[in-house]
Amino acid sequence: KQVQSYALAVLHRVAVMQYVLNLQGPLPYSQVTNGKYAVPYDDEKTAWHKMFDDLDFAIAELSNAIDPNYRPMSGYDRVYNGDYEKWVKFANSLKLRMAIRISGVDAEYAKQQALSAVNHPIGVMTSNSDSAYDNLNGRFPNGFYQVGTGWGEARLNASITAYMNGYEDPRREKLFTEATVADTSGYIGVRSGIAGANKADFAEYSQWNVTSTTPIPFFVAAEVAFLRAEGALLGWDMGGTAQHWYEEGIRLAFSEVGAQGAEDYIANSTAKPGNYVDPKNSAYNYNNRSTIPIAWSAVSSNEEHLEQIITQKWIAMFPNGQEAWSEFRRTGYPRIFPIVNDRSNGTVDVNEQIRRMTFPRSEYSNNRAALNRAIRLLGGPDQGSTKLWWDKKNN
Repeated sequence: KQVQSYALAVLHRVAVMQYVLNLQGPLPYSQVTNGKYAVPYDDEKTAWHKMFDDLDFAIAELSNAIDPNYRPMSGYDRVYNGDYEKWVKFANSLKLRMAIRISGVDAEYAKQQALSAVNHPIGVMTSNSDSAYDNLNGRFPNGFYQVGTGWGEARLNASITAYMNGYEDPRREKLFTEATVADTSGYIGVRSGIAGANKADFAEYSQWNVTSTTPIPFFVAAEVAFLRAEGALLGWDMGGTAQHWYEEGIRLAFSEVGAQGAEDYIANSTAKPGNYVDPKNSAYNYNNRSTIPIAWSAVSSNEEHLEQIITQKWIAMFPNGQEAWSEFRRTGYPRIFPIVNDRSNGTVDVNEQIRRMTFPRSEYSNNRAALNRAIRLLGGPDQGSTKLWWDKKNN
């Protein structure tokens, strides 16, 4: 039983550290168990491969431990209440997400990992009952509610409200609060990077429609369908066509939030992403660069289909901003609005936006020799414009 608990811990380690890997690049991972604080960094490819190995171990051990009558983590597990079968689906889905992430630079290995995830006997998430939420269990407040309503320091971004307004997306009323700005109603976000902005300026703009007890989604089944759509677009056998998984992703996303009208939405070939109009300051207005429709068309190019897949996945993943940012960096989609005021002194292209987070300042003091090597492995300066290994596409 200790092995199964360890396997669950290994899975959690991968789930967390792949986020860090996507944030900064080279990472102390394979040698971090040596008992020392000054740990060598792995190059990105090595770290990714080691994480896949760890996932294989966790998947095998947890698969063997599935027993509906034995759930030692029941009552402690805020996500699946100790259901190892759900955790195996989560792990396979994570493997698929990671495989797609590196597919542009490690194609054959990525394909092998994706196929092993989809073809595993237990497989990946396929229904909304598989989606991973932090259910809070009455012990913790919803952080988005605390920051948005409690502190008043967060509002929706203008990009997602403009896209969904243009699409007349029925999910808006489930996900967002309506703005109450002057005589303007509807769903209105805020442009990123407004220098000198304070919360009073945008108090009446839209935010996420949650309470302090609303569970927080961090990996939903719809995302997995869109991952399979992109895999199929690459020519991998994902158990269906790219169109099938794209449309299934939309259906799952609608159902996840209790919205109606998925079939009409899927068939809509005329709606396009909307422009942004700020009701208080026209200097923040922005004309959307995207004209991508919702409906799948057989005559569209693979690149147009990729933009559709990523755009709809981006909407479905809300509010998982970390994953949305990673996919934007990898693909260039959706066409996120640039920041209003560039304070990077020219080090960051406002259209490409920041590509990574810099290494922690503490590493410069406590692990300097290893960090110097990590910067060499990064292949560029330790700054926000340096692209990671898998981030090879220009926006």
